[in-house]
Amino acid sequence: PLNDSVSINLSGIIDRIDRMSDGTLCIIDYKTGSDDVDVDVFEHLFFPKSDNKSHFKAVLQLFLYCNAYRINEKAEGPIHPMLYRFKKFSTEGLKEATIGKEPLTDYRTLNDSFMEGVSSKLLELLNQDIPFLPDPHPMHCKYCKYKAICGQAIESSY
Repeated sequence: PLNDSVSINLSGIIDRIDRMSDGTLCIIDYKTGSDDVDVDVFEHLFFPKSDNKSHFKAVLQLFLYCNAYRINEKAEGPIHPMLYRFKKFSTEGLKEATIGKEPLTDYRTLNDSFMEGVSSKLLELLNQDIPFLPDPHPMHCKYCKYKAICGQAIESSY
């Protein structure tokens, strides 16, 4: 539940879960694109910088998977979030998420802050007093099927 009156159910499918010999769980999400996994500042997961061309949807999704697994399986050991980026696998292998250039080897250290950020963002999206505005980066809207109704003008130069 987000608060006493709002509850939202999210679903997804974790691509791979490995248990290492030391008991660490690796939650691995496969990506076909060049998704960014190096989050410069934790808060940018929810409130990207206005000049930030990338957004961290892959990390956000991966962290949601880590939280769901932690809750549903009552996982108590370390949870290591990792991405398998097909386009870059031959040069980098499995890529762990980083926050502020530090590898995140145990998601649990961020869980409370992450879920607080998710709740805050979802409550903001549901708040009728806050206008729903287009993404500040028109390129993100290029292929969006809702761009005609949100008011974002897409220039043909993209």
